[in-house]
Amino acid sequence: MYARAGCAAGLATISRAETVSRQPQFAPRLESIEAQYCGAMSRPSPTQARDFFSGTWTGSGELRFVGLAGRLRRPESFRYRTQVRWISPVRSEYTDVLEFESGRRLETPFVSEIIGERVLHVASPDMPGGADVQLSDDGYKYTPYVILARVGPVKLRVHCTDSNVIDRQGLIHDRVEMRWLGLHVANLTMTIRVDRSSTTQ
Repeated sequence: MYARAGCAAGLATISRAETVSRQPQFAPRLESIEAQYCGAMSRPSPTQARDFFSGTWTGSGELRFVGLAGRLRRPESFRYRTQVRWISPVRSEYTDVLEFESGRRLETPFVSEIIGERVLHVASPDMPGGADVQLSDDGYKYTPYVILARVGPVKLRVHCTDSNVIDRQGLIHDRVEMRWLGLHVANLTMTIRVDRSSTTQ
């Protein structure tokens, strides 16, 4: 309801800024601006953690190896899905599912907790020590973390930096840089769409 009020006020400003009022040839352009502006106003920002981190998240991406690893393994695309469930006012749980084109399926359970006005903490059995998530109006960034990546019969400690940027359409662009023994070995990139109509509380 408040988003609608803010949207209406913003659109009034846009309308006044137009040098030509709603003549037919300008209507499609103005309607496009209105749709984009209202969509942005109605979407929660990451700083509204309970509202933003909710619903069903789906996307697609690519895991690309670099350096020597890049010579040995080709890039691999994947599909992504998770659904967030809030189990208390400050705590949620979800399972990230990555389905690779090779047929490999990776499921990683997480627990997330609001620990500050703009900070979450996430933990997982495959993330020793977890990581903090620093929230801003246009994205969120993880503190450096370690993932236990299984390669054959062994698990490697892969160090990751992970940043997420939100575009004007509300799509989330995630980039993860991975290092092993100090060497840059891979990049993971994906684009995520969020459907909050299926929010599970």
